[in-house]
Amino acid sequence: MREEFPGYYRPTDAEFAALWAECDFVLDTSALLNLYRLPQQASDTVMDILGAIQNRLWIPHQAAWEYQRRRRDVIAQQAGAYTEIQRKLRDACDKLGNELRQYKRHPFIEVDALLEEVEHAAGEIAKRLEASRAQHPDLLKEDKTRDGLTQLFWGRVGTPYTNDRLQEIYREGEKRYKCRTPPGFKDEEKGHPDKYGDFVLWCQVMDHARETNRPSILVTDDRKEDWWWKSHDGKTM
Repeated sequence: MREEFPGYYRPTDAEFAALWAECDFVLDTSALLNLYRLPQQASDTVMDILGAIQNRLWIPHQAAWEYQRRRRDVIAQQAGAYTEIQRKLRDACDKLGNELRQYKRHPFIEVDALLEEVEHAAGEIAKRLEASRAQHPDLLKEDKTRDGLTQLFWGRVGTPYTNDRLQEIYREGEKRYKCRTPPGFKDEEKGHPDKYGDFVLWCQVMDHARETNRPSILVTDDRKEDWWWKSHDGKTM
């Protein structure tokens, strides 16, 4: 049965050892973009690790293209977080103030004093956010992360599919998604052809493994259930 249903069997320790010793490490879009979401020290550590295994790195063309296309959006999102947090903090203070004022006539609760403390704390947080904003790098002018990734994956990016091959994958993806066959069906709401991006990436990883005759470990932060087998008790198998 193990030969017919390998995906249902946990690899042995020996199989794991062989896998780690022989595999290519394949990064998807989420793994690359997360480098902009991590604290700088953590991002640098990840880059150092990737550098140590550079000769075993490979990236599907789909992941590399999505990274380049979405990179600016992630950078803008991170740069705009300071303003967004300040807005949410202001909204929270206003909401709290409105709710506490109903206790203005309480004999033992000094509402005004409480609100003054809240405002002071919010002001201190705002100052810290502004200090952090002042140190935030302009990654659209100088992006050391992309420079590092460009060097790491030099000559290690898969070739793009032809348009004919993509059309075949889209047709196959449409059938698979109707049957909720993973991966990618959770992106059904995306427009054509973006909804097939994960399936294109998956096909490219499979083709690479067949061509090289080596196992591949896919590094992803995609947590949707069209990538992971989750049991009814919530555990990821």
